[in-house]
Amino acid sequence: MSGSHQDEDYNASQAEEESIQWKIQLTIPACTEVGEKVALSRRIEKHWRLVGWGSVQRGTVLEVD
Repeated sequence: MSGSHQDEDYNASQAEEESIQWKIQLTIPACTEVGEKVALSRRIEKHWRLVGWGSVQRGTVLEVD
């Protein structure tokens, strides 16, 4: 996945200049397509917070029974 993240030490001008790529492994399958935009959220003190966003670069196709 490539995209951006929110961090107090990371300002908007840096985000425009750099492309950040993450490799993540999900604990449960998610249905998406290559190129689709996604958001990463994290639960902090009973509230969901946006921690990153980007687009899917590649993935694994799972067959449905």
